Amino acid sequence: MEWLLIWLACSVVVAIIAKSRNRSGFGWFLFSVMLSPLLGLILVVCLKEPASATATEVQSAQTIAELGLTHRLDEEDEDDSDHDDDLDLEEWRNDPATQKQYDYLFSLGWEGDQTLTKGQASKLITKLRDS
Repeated sequence: MEWLLIWLACSVVVAIIAKSRNRSGFGWFLFSVMLSPLLGLILVVCLKEPASATATEVQSAQTIAELGLTHRLDEEDEDDSDHDDDLDLEEWRNDPATQKQYDYLFSLGWEGDQTLTKGQASKLITKLRDS
């Protein structure tokens, strides 16, 4: 019985250390209880802290995903294999803007009534968000 209490207490210590390193305290507690508090402690201490995203970064990523916006990161790497990707991106830019894009534009204070393409809406969103 005493060993069980020591085992659980050590597992709680592992959970506290894990939580202080931005990891799941409960998950590491369960890991330590099931396998070994010593193994849990060694792993928690040796693992790097996970990169944590700020609330603004998460919200921006969700907004971009919801609106269907894409950013081309490899513009410098232009070769023949990117030709098809360029066509797809160009087609995307020329498609009509989505309702979500219009809703987001209105939430940013846009009062236009013209029809936009996805590319135009994307540029306008970036402009309004940066101003």
